[in-house]
Amino acid sequence: MDFLQARYHYWQIASCDPSARSEGMSLSAWLRSAALQRLREKQRSNTFESPADIEEFFRSCDGLEGRRREPDWEDHMGVMDESRQRGSSKT
Repeated sequence: MDFLQARYHYWQIASCDPSARSEGMSLSAWLRSAALQRLREKQRSNTFESPADIEEFFRSCDGLEGRRREPDWEDHMGVMDESRQRGSSKT
């Protein structure tokens, strides 16, 4: 929702609902309140009801990253060592 849509939406609510006007909220306060409410609604998470729910959750998380293999610790250490060597003067 862009600014003009939000302003129009606010105007519709304020003109149709006298309680919105009586709250005396500015447009920015009303938008902030609406955004926080929407954020709270979207942040609600489903609870795990069974071990199958947990397994499904982790399967979905695995799918987010694709099929790439996570590098082994030795690979990470090699990258860090190369970086250190590039930064040093080797003298």
